[in-house]
Amino acid sequence: ELNRTFPMSHAVVNAGAGDGVSDDPLYGLLAAYPDAIQGIAVEPVDATFAALSETARALPLLEARHEAVAPSTASRALAYDASRGSLDVLKLDIDGCECHVPE
Repeated sequence: ELNRTFPMSHAVVNAGAGDGVSDDPLYGLLAAYPDAIQGIAVEPVDATFAALSETARALPLLEARHEAVAPSTASRALAYDASRGSLDVLKLDIDGCECHVPE
């Protein structure tokens, strides 16, 4: 049961998602609950985004976004529709700027 310990909205944001599988700590959760986990995955690199798009096809509630995330663009690039519930997981892998984004 996904909600056994804590109530969750089942919402994730994955910045620097890569291909959405390799070295991605969220992939196991997304793959185990493809019809329950919703959110966005953001990747700026063209070839890697193509692979992420393929991954997202099997995850119907995951939106793949092709853009870069920097502290100055984070609010737009990582915009999440809060009407779907609170965000449970924010994963940042944006090449050294992770500490600046939450600010």
